[in-house]
Amino acid sequence: MILSFNTIAFSPLPIWGNSHPLMDCARILADIGYSGIEIIAGRPHAWPYDVSGRERKRLRKDLRELGLQIVGICPLVSPFHNPASSYPREYREAKDYIVESVRLAGDLETPYVIYPAGWVVRGTPAEEAWKRSAETIHRAAEEGKKHGVSLLIEAIRKVSSNLLWSSGLALKMMGELNHPNVRLMMDTFHVWSEHEEIENVIRAYGANLRHVHLEDISASGTERRVPGQGIHDIGKGIRALREAGYNGALSVEMWGFEPEKIARESFEYLSKLLKDLRR
Repeated sequence: MILSFNTIAFSPLPIWGNSHPLMDCARILADIGYSGIEIIAGRPHAWPYDVSGRERKRLRKDLRELGLQIVGICPLVSPFHNPASSYPREYREAKDYIVESVRLAGDLETPYVIYPAGWVVRGTPAEEAWKRSAETIHRAAEEGKKHGVSLLIEAIRKVSSNLLWSSGLALKMMGELNHPNVRLMMDTFHVWSEHEEIENVIRAYGANLRHVHLEDISASGTERRVPGQGIHDIGKGIRALREAGYNGALSVEMWGFEPEKIARESFEYLSKLLKDLRR
């Protein structure tokens, strides 16, 4: 398992003033000691429509020289790119965006694109939103076959996504699609927000678990916390991953007013924990 950090912390989302150019962000993460980077498919980092073929090639080279492995591409599906939208133009643009994110991942030679399924627009049938989201991921997965890229379904807590918020629903969508380029990822914050147990999710996902977002959670169950600064036993979750044979990335997806501090504290805690667990 390698330690990775999601670049959303160094983007304008959700705090405008945190915005860093992608390579500045990459240098910070490499200096801290991370060996993985998870890149958001958004400005100013890697909005697919902005990054030319030449720039993609250069980005691969520059990140490799920093010792950073690109562990995945993370599209930003909200607030204007809902892959389950009932608005035809938004739905079309969201599908195209996910497909372009897959092409970006292929060009950057990373195997995974994270797929949040979107949400049900109030007043529209949930069954229709589910069908639209499934069609979006199927189209993107078909593109993924050409590039060696898989779409990883992410269950997002119900307060944020009223369409797919639990491990059971993630398994249901993967099963219905039955596509070789559709698998699963797990975000510990969303798992705990929905009062699921990490060990149960790992067991249910089995070999289909390909990527992990690793954060702690507040006592209220509503806020992300730097690993080790919340209420859960992060080490217990990592031990369960190791016992299940998981050897992918542990990617921290956090944000706040001091992104470099968050990245450093996350790395210091997790690198020590991993070292202790090896003994």
